Amino acid sequence: MLNINDIVVALTQQIATDSAVLAGDYRVEQSTYINMDPDMTPWIGVYKGPVNYAPGSLGRHAQSWEATLKLTIIVQAAHGGDAAVCSERLAQYEQTVLDAVWSDPTLGGLVDMITGLDIEYSYNNTESETMYHQQSIITVTAEARAG
Repeated sequence: MLNINDIVVALTQQIATDSAVLAGDYRVEQSTYINMDPDMTPWIGVYKGPVNYAPGSLGRHAQSWEATLKLTIIVQAAHGGDAAVCSERLAQYEQTVLDAVWSDPTLGGLVDMITGLDIEYSYNNTESETMYHQQSIITVTAEARAG
């Protein structure tokens, strides 16, 4: 079995120690509440996702030898008054995070390889239409030996 927490820690550290992330003064957090404060951006959250273990294939006591896992990275940007500027910032922050993720697609050797990325977008506009708070939800899919 995989220790998914070790993999989340490795991904969080890989992002947090990236030179562009450090230079941009990003706040990087692991497994915490999703940020709702636009003043706390640029913000990155890293979370566990589902793990799918392939069934054993060598008899009834065989261990699963392969797993597909997903990790979620949330990237946030904000801007007071201009949605287009907020969207541009989000694209920049997102690219910085993706560069950090791809800097080591084995996450320190804890996975065999990253096999895919999916990106969704959402918007946290609340009481004020003059504060734009947008986020990318990046799902990282990886394969790893399970046993």
